[in-house]
Amino acid sequence: MVLMDATMDRLNPNRKAPVAVDEADGTVIFESLAISLYLARRYGASSNSSVAPRDFKEEAALLQWTMWASNELAMRLFEAIMSSPSMQAAAIHPISIPENFESYFGRQPTPERFQRIIDELAWPLRVLENALEGQNFLAPRPDEFTAVDLNVAAVCVWCRLVPQTLADRPNITRWLEACLARPLAPGVEKGPTGENADHRLSKHPSQVSQKVKGCDNESSQVEALQRSAFPVFPIDAAGFTERYKRPLAGKL
Repeated sequence: MVLMDATMDRLNPNRKAPVAVDEADGTVIFESLAISLYLARRYGASSNSSVAPRDFKEEAALLQWTMWASNELAMRLFEAIMSSPSMQAAAIHPISIPENFESYFGRQPTPERFQRIIDELAWPLRVLENALEGQNFLAPRPDEFTAVDLNVAAVCVWCRLVPQTLADRPNITRWLEACLARPLAPGVEKGPTGENADHRLSKHPSQVSQKVKGCDNESSQVEALQRSAFPVFPIDAAGFTERYKRPLAGKL
């Protein structure tokens, strides 16, 4: 999450990152999943193994799974990470600080709320686990990585910071590993330009994608975050206060 100052209003009035500006014609897009949809449709169809949808049925699958990931997983996973005991103890992310958590989510983080989120995630994750049974990637191309996998994996990567969500879900684990092993995925050794992915991210810290390592238990969440496993962006204190009507707590 990013709350930027008012100079960002012309690009993203929500004052959050990411926001993309297409240098070809000045098109401005915000929301990470919308950005990837735009890029796939505009530029992804130019290669022989296109990640972009090839017909209206593939387009429907892309929209379906993208909206599903946003509606069923994204905010639940974010709250689970921010309210996990290890995150609360470490207070690495600004929103994990209890005062800021309450401003953002409208409630205090509690063990009971954390467990409820884990329980709520069980159903949609079972849907994904079943959808991946017997195939390498999501429909519409079960043996080929597409923008469908890109968008769903961009959300599911957060599961690695909440180990309970991947327990007894071998299909999701296998699929996520395959998605993150691709040449341009953060954390891989080299991209097609020969440049290390983490180095590329260090030059562009506003990107949401970050390297994610496995977490075997809750205590490893903190170590993963310290290895840039989760987007920890600076938050403008004045912007936070303006939006949530409470001052930003903590030394950030």
